[in-house]
Amino acid sequence: YHQFEASVFPTQQQADVQIKIIIGEGSPVQLTVDVQMLDIQLDAEAVYEHIVPEGYSLATLALRGEGSWTSKGAINFNEKDFIVLDAVNKQKFVLKSAKDKELRMLLIQVPAKTSYKVYPKW
Repeated sequence: YHQFEASVFPTQQQADVQIKIIIGEGSPVQLTVDVQMLDIQLDAEAVYEHIVPEGYSLATLALRGEGSWTSKGAINFNEKDFIVLDAVNKQKFVLKSAKDKELRMLLIQVPAKTSYKVYPKW
């Protein structure tokens, strides 16, 4: 077990969007598996674009607020909704927060198929 202070995680600011890298490049958390985890905070009516590589899935959880994901169609969601986005080919997903609410989303990007054994789904 390792305890990390919030201040040691790298953050990026893009206009009305703040991105904290929980797992991934620059993070103090080092794993041997191919995974990326981001804590995304958007101001009201802000937009964030996320590129998902071919063969990867993006699991998302709306921690606070509501909004929509768009790519080939729109997926509206509310607070506490869990959404999985799959990329058959490299794909851009666009996250937009609601008109009058800030949004906080947790994103976890993982390969859809792995070269190692994974635990079965229950």
